[in-house]
Amino acid sequence: MFQQIIHRPVARGNSILRNRRSFSLVSVHSSFPATLYRFQLRRESQLYDKKLQKGDSEPEDAVNISQDGLIYPEVSDSISNGALFMPNTFFMQELMRMFFDYYLDNLADSQPSAYPHLLCITKGTLIPNTLVLLRERNIRSRFSLQPSFPMSLNDLNSALTEFYSKCGTITPAEKWFEEHEYHKSYDDEKEEWMHH
Repeated sequence: MFQQIIHRPVARGNSILRNRRSFSLVSVHSSFPATLYRFQLRRESQLYDKKLQKGDSEPEDAVNISQDGLIYPEVSDSISNGALFMPNTFFMQELMRMFFDYYLDNLADSQPSAYPHLLCITKGTLIPNTLVLLRERNIRSRFSLQPSFPMSLNDLNSALTEFYSKCGTITPAEKWFEEHEYHKSYDDEKEEWMHH
């Protein structure tokens, strides 16, 4: 189930995964090891170039684009080069509720232009060979769905959107928070969430 990562992990025959500084991975997955969630404002993937961050963009959706114009799988101290996913833990709930509060604050008097929801990918879901799920060491309950080989931002967003539409289920944010009470979440450190 897990591949232990020592140095320059190989993701499906690909040796380009580059760890920077002392950050490393716990594991690389070809299927979801637990049910994981992602907060999104739109149904399609909206990852963007970190250098072009706008004020209303989710900082967790920023990716590093290399000088050659491609996104490489990587984990660094400031960014996950893909879509952030987390299990239903206390920390995840705090983050997702904060993202939703920011959305409501930014909404103010304007009409909603987005559909805030939580995307769910269930345990055991196979990941297409264009993507790879990396479990990060810095926050052990944090995963990022990244390209398994170098690809453009448009191609990555397209691959993620297709995966979400085929394998994900969405729940409006308010409804999800009502159905998943904070006090019933899992402790990030105990890893009980891996069994769900």
